[in-house]
Amino acid sequence: MYMRNQLNVPTAALLVLLQAACAVAQIAVPRGHEIAGRFKWTSPSVGMIICLSAVFVAAIGMLISLYFNSRRRNSQTAQDASEKMLREGCAKCELTEEEAGALRALAVFVPQRETEAHHLLDNQLLFERALEAHVTRLLRAGASQVQDDLLRSLRRKLGYSVLPSDVPLASTRNIAAGQTVAVSVPGQGLHPRGGQVIRVSEFSMTVKLIDGMNNETVIPPGTQLMLSFLRHGDGGYGVPVTVTATDTGRFTVLHTLRFTRNQNRKHIRLEASMPMVYRVVEYSDPEKTPTADVVKVRTVDISGGGLCFLADTPLQMGDQILITLQIPGYSMGGIKGKIVKVVGLDTSTGVRHKHLTQFIDIDAQQRERIVKYIFEKQREILQMR
Repeated sequence: MYMRNQLNVPTAALLVLLQAACAVAQIAVPRGHEIAGRFKWTSPSVGMIICLSAVFVAAIGMLISLYFNSRRRNSQTAQDASEKMLREGCAKCELTEEEAGALRALAVFVPQRETEAHHLLDNQLLFERALEAHVTRLLRAGASQVQDDLLRSLRRKLGYSVLPSDVPLASTRNIAAGQTVAVSVPGQGLHPRGGQVIRVSEFSMTVKLIDGMNNETVIPPGTQLMLSFLRHGDGGYGVPVTVTATDTGRFTVLHTLRFTRNQNRKHIRLEASMPMVYRVVEYSDPEKTPTADVVKVRTVDISGGGLCFLADTPLQMGDQILITLQIPGYSMGGIKGKIVKVVGLDTSTGVRHKHLTQFIDIDAQQRERIVKYIFEKQREILQMR
């Protein structure tokens, strides 16, 4: 239907322009003698004026037709490229025929699906949005039980099953079983009850009440609830849900993409062991004097706002250091950091010290490079799962 409409556009444009040509001819014919006189035509012909008008309109029509044909060819090229990348991605992820069919069913809900469907393979947010629309359709058709295992397997092979703690949730489908939650009724001043997510499918999740109070509680279907929980390394979430099924001490709710999130930290942190050199430029103890000695260590994790490294000799909170850091493919120096916490660790080789360090002076381009590296590594991790 879409392609048929595109083909009709030039035809419709030509019809409009022909009508315009007729109007031009009606105006031009009465003034034909005047125009001919200006150009010294001794015997102007009304037919010639009409012919020239028709040629002009036909030329415009051809240009319009060429334009829309070019757009159609470009769209077809992009569609073919997207289809090729989708097939290659399905093969790379080792999807079965049924799983590939399920992925194509999701592609129906992707904006500009003819040219963007392949992004379902590398864009988790797009995947969750398309899945939400697909599941809504399946629920209306009553096919949830049949499709659940298939969609769960598809999620696992695409690497969207379990997200790193530093990656925000895009859907309640990303909540891991075992997550503790606080269950409350909006608008009521009752103390929230403790709960735990005990089952997560592609269509719903089940929460068990675990507050140690009356475990005989039955929450009626249709009850509006608020689930609140903290996700380590990420933030706090508030999820409004509606109970769809209930049992003694537990209830089931449908998934949603709509929830609130309060981020714990500004920058996403990535576990990474990279070579690092530092020297102390200012001690928190005024009686200590910095030297030019440098210390070679390795990082434990890194973010755009700071890093953590292990060292045999501990520094003190408040000490300021100058960092030279080596991330893959790029070396950066002159980064000033401040020690915000020191934790002793017992290892097989003895006691080592974990230093949490905050960047207090870093070039904007260096920070952007660190953040870009973190996102690229997280994307690789998700694709490998």
